[in-house]
Amino acid sequence: MINEFRESISEKEIQKIAEKVMKLSETNIDNLFFFCNWIDENRGKNKALSENKISEIKKKKRAAIAAIKNLLLETPKAEVLKFLAKE
Repeated sequence: MINEFRESISEKEIQKIAEKVMKLSETNIDNLFFFCNWIDENRGKNKALSENKISEIKKKKRAAIAAIKNLLLETPKAEVLKFLAKE
């Protein structure tokens, strides 16, 4: 996959990032997407994502991979990795 920043990101990299994201708390999953300026208009009381979306990402690898793919299309990989490094 090549994102809008012309970064090449392999499926293996996406899977590794998704696995790391699944290990985060639900609050930190929400914070990651907020940190990357990915804000869903149906987020409810959360900063970036709805409770259902966060729960799906936390519990289902396919959902986590899909969410990370979408995030990385519009966010520099370094920004995502920077957030994950401090968690």
